[in-house]
Amino acid sequence: MKLKGNGLDQSWKKYQRLRLVAFSCHEAALNVLNDWAARIIPGLRFHLYEYFLETPSPKHDPAPSPQMFVPFVDREVASRGFCLAIPTKPNAEKEFLDQIISLVGEASKKSISLSLPLGFSSHIEPLKLVQRLRRLGPLSFGRISNKLYESWKRDKSIIGEGNSWSNSFRSANRASCLKEMSEKLNDASLEVSVRLGWANIFSILYTPLLARPTTRDKLFFVGVPIASPLAFYGVLTVAVEVPSHLKHLRDESILKELVLLVERFYLPTLILTQNSWEEEQLSNVLSGKKPIKIDWNREFDESVPFQRRVYSNPRLHSHLDDRVIDPVGRYQGQSAGIDSAARANFDLEKDLIALWRRRLNSPHEKVSKSLIFSKLMIASPGMLASVRDILKATPAIAARQRADDPLPSVLVIGSPGAGKEKVADLVPLFTEHYWDAQPVKLNMAAISETEDIAQYIKKQAPDKDKAVLFLDELNSLDIRAQGGLLRILEKGEFPQPNENSSDAIDWLIVGLINEEPDQLTLGEIRERTRDTFVFGQFVGALLYEHFKTRSRMRDDLYYRIRRSGEIRVLDLDQRREDIPILLYFLLSRTSKSFDVFLAYDALTELINSGLAWKGNVRQLELVAREVMSILTKATGRIRPVTATVIRAALLNARVPGVHGYRMGHEA
Repeated sequence: MKLKGNGLDQSWKKYQRLRLVAFSCHEAALNVLNDWAARIIPGLRFHLYEYFLETPSPKHDPAPSPQMFVPFVDREVASRGFCLAIPTKPNAEKEFLDQIISLVGEASKKSISLSLPLGFSSHIEPLKLVQRLRRLGPLSFGRISNKLYESWKRDKSIIGEGNSWSNSFRSANRASCLKEMSEKLNDASLEVSVRLGWANIFSILYTPLLARPTTRDKLFFVGVPIASPLAFYGVLTVAVEVPSHLKHLRDESILKELVLLVERFYLPTLILTQNSWEEEQLSNVLSGKKPIKIDWNREFDESVPFQRRVYSNPRLHSHLDDRVIDPVGRYQGQSAGIDSAARANFDLEKDLIALWRRRLNSPHEKVSKSLIFSKLMIASPGMLASVRDILKATPAIAARQRADDPLPSVLVIGSPGAGKEKVADLVPLFTEHYWDAQPVKLNMAAISETEDIAQYIKKQAPDKDKAVLFLDELNSLDIRAQGGLLRILEKGEFPQPNENSSDAIDWLIVGLINEEPDQLTLGEIRERTRDTFVFGQFVGALLYEHFKTRSRMRDDLYYRIRRSGEIRVLDLDQRREDIPILLYFLLSRTSKSFDVFLAYDALTELINSGLAWKGNVRQLELVAREVMSILTKATGRIRPVTATVIRAALLNARVPGVHGYRMGHEA
């Protein structure tokens, strides 16, 4: 593996992220696909395979030969329990490949069983496996992948004319599998390691067909592009094991379901992952000692070619034009769910492009503050929903036209430690007016009941024309002080003490609460405590008066603070797909002298539904600390994190549900 300076090769780091993204999307997608298949086509077995490009291929500036990553290689090896027994010594790889080629040729000519030299996955080191077999060469060598890529690349309308992806069906029998293996393994233009990578995939995928020379079973492949109007990210393929007795297969229904999985999970996650990667590259440039100029006509880093960038590449921005792009053109009439998801992804890309346009024409200090995605890892359907809610709130935030109009305001709801503060930071990011406004963060729990809330805020706020005011722990503000916020929200002005005048303000208000609003409003208390049937009239009245002063939020404040939108941040328990990439981010942030590799068994351990993440991300930070204490005792530039390490860290961090620890006491 190549090293660059004091760090690991950038390609390896990017593969690490894409591998974790593939795992998270795969878990979410496979659950949906299996539920659907149980209702529609019982008896089939599905296998999802992701082929990601090492760097996305932009629409109008494509890389000459985009390279394919196979982020699922160790996942399939672990789940199936075997893989090719490739020799550990590199100089023996060519001899081993010749042996495989000979076996394939003999099985094809004599119609005999193909017996490949396989090894148990328990004897294989996952880190070495993915280091050696993570690439499959240029995209052109993938039969379905290249077909879809060429179709996407030829589309002059950017998004596609008609159902260009509908020709991705392919069935394979024994003879066609052997032919494909022979073609790939004998292709001298491919490196030996790449050919072995293909051989390993074939051994996993084709074994049911090749082990018996008389079998009539088939493998049925469906692929759809993971592609946006601007960039091609890869291909999602489903391999369906079709028993010989099954006569009919609903091709179109499988295809539509696969397209929906891409648009709901894979594409938006990869869009945000690529944007995060580009933000990180820019952040590294801005933090360097050598000052550079960032403008619309110049690359911000000569070491990162335009081909590696999508959202920060001004050459591509001009092609994103509402007048020529129909975000659901290729899905017209197919599915309302697909149409909706495709439009949401289109809006996400459009807003990211607009953000980068503003960045590349702004001072460094403003740009640096806006690089929020570089520190926010998103891989779960739950967090994607939060981002979509922010995009939906953006037009309402921008709707304020006059100084006496109500201030734009958004409510962010999330449990302690769920990450609502980072999500709240995204709210102004997509607005043209407030993206670079000065943030003012106030803790509402620190304000006493006798303090004038309006004057307190004015003292803390800047004297500038515009700002983003974050009201943290808004539900902890004494209810008697909450009334002072109403005039600010409704009129956009500060009342002057002992005067009839007021100061107009131009603020975006973002309120943060850590409890469900329905449990906070006076209306809920009134409903419960004035129920004379339950409490009796006298007791109900007393309870009402008591809770009225203790309630966390006034009804009128709740409805005004969410005027522009409401964003919910789910607990970690409800978005377990985020846990692996969050842990990797936490570990990478603290491991300066080495990199970490989360093995597949560690990933499955982390998303175990039996674990209770009551402390959310803060609890995960404790697990990361325990993992680091174990890794610091190990050696090596890359240090594997196995299921054993994760279980020990979970136990030491006292995460409820891990074997050996239960809530309240140790077993």
